[in-house]
Amino acid sequence: PIFKVLWKWQGLERIRLFLWRVAHESLMTNEARFGRELTTSPICPICMRDVKNTMHVLRECFFARQVWSSIPRGSHISQPTGSNLQEWLIFHLTRNRTELMN
Repeated sequence: PIFKVLWKWQGLERIRLFLWRVAHESLMTNEARFGRELTTSPICPICMRDVKNTMHVLRECFFARQVWSSIPRGSHISQPTGSNLQEWLIFHLTRNRTELMN
């Protein structure tokens, strides 16, 4: 279902590609780079605490939390919650499209 939602979404192509990579956990994070021997450590270079995977980049790193906290309350987007990024993406992409149509 995420594939259909993403390709129907009327946003910029580069954002759509980024969201597709998020949904399929194919961002080139430190964890992915480490697995391909492109870096010496999978640890996040910003917080130096956790493995830098997709969920860490978007939600768990203190830098990501600062970005999310800077979004004004009442905005049409919220910080990812739970462990399923695909559900979060589908919710926001379909909700915002529905709200724009009304």
